[in-house]
Amino acid sequence: MRFRAKVFEISSIHELEKVVSTVAKLVNKTCILRLCKDKVYFISVDRTLSGMQVWCCLQQAKFFDEYSLEGVTAEANEIYLELAPDNLMRAFRSAHNAKSIKIKLAKKHVPCLTVEIDLPSRSLSARSLVHDVPVHVVSRRLWKDYEEPAMPACQVSVELPPLKTLKTVLEKMKNISHIVTVSANNSGQLNIKVETDLVSVATFFRHLAQPNMFLRGDREPDADKFFSVRVDIKKLALFCNSQHITPQRVICNVADKSMLHLYFTHPCTTIQCFLPGTAAS
Repeated sequence: MRFRAKVFEISSIHELEKVVSTVAKLVNKTCILRLCKDKVYFISVDRTLSGMQVWCCLQQAKFFDEYSLEGVTAEANEIYLELAPDNLMRAFRSAHNAKSIKIKLAKKHVPCLTVEIDLPSRSLSARSLVHDVPVHVVSRRLWKDYEEPAMPACQVSVELPPLKTLKTVLEKMKNISHIVTVSANNSGQLNIKVETDLVSVATFFRHLAQPNMFLRGDREPDADKFFSVRVDIKKLALFCNSQHITPQRVICNVADKSMLHLYFTHPCTTIQCFLPGTAAS
């Protein structure tokens, strides 16, 4: 297995740092870095009952000026690495003013993803900084555990309001309940609600755009009918608070009573989060 990539454009270095910083906020300690010929994935699978699954996809040609990959075999031309995204984030942050960065898979005392940073210098001598990010090579027999989650049948799809607005709402609601109910309909309405035995608080959004890319089958004939799902409010707030990238749009798909699917779009990157529904107490 071999992997080597280089980035010369400072804007691409900054975008990579933003993507890795976003992933580091979303995942719990470690994630899977999946290296393919045309794409790079960050994958996090939380198998707990209320766990959030994260699927981040980068178009490698839009970030890397050079990219060379030799996978496990010619047929399975991919590499799966388990790593702590915080370590990778720190490496990229130190490359803020770099002339270029080189990333390669190396074996030192342990397998590492080595990040070599070429820094600007006022003298003739070169300045460089090297970070060795420890990784664990994932066996091919375990790759199936990190396949993209199956997309549930969603009854409604709406474009979210600005994430900063939603974050402010959720931060206040977190003090009331650890569960939030997300409801939406096919008239572009979205309701965010928390409730206890003593109080009920809701925020209403209207006139939201409605993409159809995730809906299956015929649209619900009653456009005013709401579909709802209860999810962990901290996980939803984490998604809103984690984005270091400016999205083109963020789409919210509701699978009634079973799952909330959040889809973040950017010209070079997509991020999907799958939040399982929580049963009513």
